[in-house]
Amino acid sequence: MKHSFCDGWEFTRHWTEAFGKGLPVPKQEVVRLPHTCREVPLHYASPADYEMVCGYRKRFQVPPVQAAPRLFVRFDGAAHQAVVRVNGKLAGQHRGGYTGFAVEITDLVDREGENLLTVQLDTEGRPGYPALWLCHRLPDLRRAVPGGLAGSDRRKPPDRPVRLHAHPA
Repeated sequence: MKHSFCDGWEFTRHWTEAFGKGLPVPKQEVVRLPHTCREVPLHYASPADYEMVCGYRKRFQVPPVQAAPRLFVRFDGAAHQAVVRVNGKLAGQHRGGYTGFAVEITDLVDREGENLLTVQLDTEGRPGYPALWLCHRLPDLRRAVPGGLAGSDRRKPPDRPVRLHAHPA
């Protein structure tokens, strides 16, 4: 069973512990995924324009799932270093430029109440990360690859870049 998680995310360009705990922070905005942390012009951008430690968060309740005790959150991509937490507890980490990944959240969710999913995202690309090795060889191309959550290098954006998967044991 799959449930789209694209709507209702909150985003901040400056990750803080307060944001990670679900508290209000200045200049947060509601976004839909896929989302880029900062739009930059193709003709000029410096790394200072798009390299940051930003954050995404989403409040959710676990939908009723039958015969599926294991829960995963699947991201189609995150650029470039993602730390995923559920209710303040580490669920997983991912390093890679817009490559997909999943984290199991079975033991971290409250199946009866509200949950907080956060993604702390360091958007500085580093050599050796998947999908970025070419960008570091061609600096002009790198300017077109700012960070973001659930980004895709496909020409057509995915229908559900972030999903909650429920799997049987």
